[in-house]
Amino acid sequence: AVVPCLVCLAAQAGTSFGNDTVMTLCLWMCLWTTLHEELWKRKESELVWAWDLVDFEYVEKPRLDFHGDLWLSPAGQPETYFAWGPYLLKLVVSLLLAAFFVSLSVGACILAHQFRLTMGCLTMTDPVVAGQSPTPSPSPSPSVETCHWAFSMAANSFNGLAVVIIDFVWTMAVAVRLTRW
Repeated sequence: AVVPCLVCLAAQAGTSFGNDTVMTLCLWMCLWTTLHEELWKRKESELVWAWDLVDFEYVEKPRLDFHGDLWLSPAGQPETYFAWGPYLLKLVVSLLLAAFFVSLSVGACILAHQFRLTMGCLTMTDPVVAGQSPTPSPSPSPSVETCHWAFSMAANSFNGLAVVIIDFVWTMAVAVRLTRW
């Protein structure tokens, strides 16, 4: 719920984020995420009570696909662990890939925003679209607001599609391979 609030504040600070529907969307997202989280907590509590897991202590079983070195713990029981070298390599690669995919998502958002601003500027300087055509045309020209709305929808659709594709690639390909590595 923090990100929509920041977007809402940015929308109030300047007009570069579009019209008042952005603020409405941000407020809706704040309310929806808070409500969803609280309802999820309630459902989780109901399931814990219904399944009689109130006093259940979760003991994690060792993962069968965990391949590490065997050593004796201070308690005298054999345990598996990763040496620091491979662990740090996997950590650095995972963080770099996550940062790359986050930057792809942010880049798609910036690209869509820049497209909308550029097309908005072009429609403002086009005399036919602005309604200042030197020669009258038999068909009515689209208004500036209609063009802005169309370009905003195109930019938002591109941004949504890019984020869905990036999420699909991350979930189906990268995260699975990083987990199994």
